[in-house]
Parts: sequence; C-alpha cells; structure tokens
Amino acid sequence: MLRRTFRLGWVVAVLALATLACTCGLVQGLTQAGEGLQTVQAVATQVTTLQAAATQIATSGVLETVQAVATQAATTGALETLQAVGTDVGVGERPEDIPVMEDPKDLFTTKELVSYTVSANFDDVVKFYRDEMAANGWEEKSDSFVSGGFATLAFKKTDREASILISGDGGEASIIITIVNTGQ
Repeated sequence: MLRRTFRLGWVVAVLALATLACTCGLVQGLTQAGEGLQTVQAVATQVTTLQAAATQIATSGVLETVQAVATQAATTGALETLQAVGTDVGVGERPEDIPVMEDPKDLFTTKELVSYTVSANFDDVVKFYRDEMAANGWEEKSDSFVSGGFATLAFKKTDREASILISGDGGEASIIITIVNTGQ
C-alpha cells in the first residue's frame, strides 16, 4: 500500500511539474534555448569558413601580387601616362564659343563634349542657349525640337555642328552639348 501511495505521489508530482512547466513557459524556454544553440553553431561554422578563406588568401600570394602591381604602377610612370592621355583627349578644355551657364554642377568638358547640371528653369536654359549660341556666331538649324521639359537644339558654324540636349524638371536642368567637326 505504501508503494502505491508512493507511486501515486510521483505521478501527481510529474503531472504537477508538467502543468507548471506549460504554464510557466519552461517548455517554450527550452525550445528557444535549443534554437539559440543551433544559431550559435551556424555562426561558428561561418566564422570557421571565413577564417579558412582568409588563410587561403594570405598564403596564396594574392596580397603580394596586388602590392607588386601598385608598386609597379607608381614606379614605371603608368600614372603619368594616364594623365597625359587625359590631357591629349582635351579633358578640361572646351571651345571658347560654347557658352556655359553660371554656377554649373558636375561640369565635364572636352573639345567635343560639355556636360553639366544647373539650378535653372527649363525655359530659361533653352532661351540662354538660343541667345548665347547666336551671340557666339552659331546659326540654329531647322531641326531643333522643344517639347515638355526636353529640347534638342541644333546649331551650325562654318565647319562645325553643335547639338545641345536639355532636360529639365523642378528648377533643375541637365545640359549635354556635343560638338562635331564636319570638315566642310
């Protein structure tokens, strides 16, 4: 009889603990702890993989190759050659008879191209180029086109032609001017 009572006591105790565990979130806590352990293991695997990759890069000679190329570029005159090529292309130069509005942003100029943005109304930019190109001896061609915030203005001057693309919206305009030598 004492044995039965003892067993019954254990059954009641286990049921009470199971009920208590469910109501206190112990099962949920154990589940979350298991998921957390899986996350830690996954992170540890990734760290090991990254360490292996770093070791491979360090021992493969990649860093030494990059350093050698950088040193060679600095000592062989490669940088100076690139600068000279840029100068030959005419970077920074623009024809004197191609006007640029005041306070240009992101200005890029060559002998054949002028590109920039400006804080100005679209219609004011179109008027500026029509007036200033004429003042610089350019004649507007009949194939110019202006419509709804976009314009293509075409000009001719002796043996050159200029095409001006203007797009504008909200007080900001983008201008791209191409100059072509026609040789006529």
